[in-house]
Amino acid sequence: NPLPKAGNEIRERQSVLYDIDQQSAWRKSTDNTDVWGLYDDLLGEPGSHTAHNLLHTHFANRQVVAGS
Repeated sequence: NPLPKAGNEIRERQSVLYDIDQQSAWRKSTDNTDVWGLYDDLLGEPGSHTAHNLLHTHFANRQVVAGS
């Protein structure tokens, strides 16, 4: 299960994710040449209709069912 339940597990996971981010060569997508290649080859300009349709996610609140 990727979602930790205990407070200490949440803090440990958060620490690991921050460490990975700090060590990353590309901390922002705008610094990543692979991302720019994707825009050049497929998506067009950042913020384009195609980029928006393919990259944006929509979230909805869902009620958690006990025991699942």
